[in-house]
Amino acid sequence: MGKQMQASVIFLAFWMPLAATLAAQTPAEAPPVSLRVLRDIPYYTGPGANPKLNSMDLYLPEGKTNFPIVLFLHGGGLTRGDKLSQGFIAFAELFAQHGIAVASANYRLSPAVKHPAHIQDVARAFAWLYQNAAQYQADRGRIFLAGHSAGAYLAALLALHKEYLAAEGLSPQNIRGVMGISGVYDVANMAEVGVIPSRREQAFEQAFENDARILEQASPVRLASAQAPPFLITYCENDLFSLREDAQNFYEAMLRKGAPVMLAHLPGRTHFDSVTGMGQQIAQVDDYLGPTAVQFVLRLLAASDGAMAQK
Repeated sequence: MGKQMQASVIFLAFWMPLAATLAAQTPAEAPPVSLRVLRDIPYYTGPGANPKLNSMDLYLPEGKTNFPIVLFLHGGGLTRGDKLSQGFIAFAELFAQHGIAVASANYRLSPAVKHPAHIQDVARAFAWLYQNAAQYQADRGRIFLAGHSAGAYLAALLALHKEYLAAEGLSPQNIRGVMGISGVYDVANMAEVGVIPSRREQAFEQAFENDARILEQASPVRLASAQAPPFLITYCENDLFSLREDAQNFYEAMLRKGAPVMLAHLPGRTHFDSVTGMGQQIAQVDDYLGPTAVQFVLRLLAASDGAMAQK
């Protein structure tokens, strides 16, 4: 059996139970959990810090200890957006029902800053969570990443480019899993029809004079690796231009490397209501992202707990 075939078999054996349990275990069946919300916690105060943009909010499940955390990164093309945008509360409440905390982080935006400032901020936010988790009764060994649109791009880049977490004394091995929702994964070939100036120009090219090597090293699809944390990649039926192809190409690149990865198509959703519709129905379309994302985290936690028990 060849190496690629072995990777495919491992992939199927690991992920098939996830698909089989989605209908049986949905977030709607979980009992409600109260949230303790802490806002505007600074995660970086060094040179160039912005008090608003270098901060995060914590959504902590009441009455729980040693719980996992999902660090969520908002979208907005690296030029706009906020940690409370996109109906984020639905995301936090959904995971809290399962005893999982959520941190929602801001990061500095273009054109005021250029790459790699955004991803450096995300690395700082992750490192702050890792270093301070115990203070909030959370488990720093079980931190997940999630992001929407540009946030999905940043989550993927942090998990695949070792440099940014290494600068904080950590590595992608400290990330338990990554959920990319309608993300951009190839900035070297990003299509932005009718956007002038393009977000790529605002965030990348003006700073590096069209250096193709910089754009390639900033593109998660070019960094796919068998050593990557497990990935859940999703896209919507009515997503933005080229995001379906971006998700599929990234998924295939990860599969070719033998990385643990799952691809999910969200029927009936648009780029903008995928997160706001988590755990809800919009225009009579059932939410698929919510159950998929929650079960992705729960399955990984169960698998790692089982592995620890066998040692």
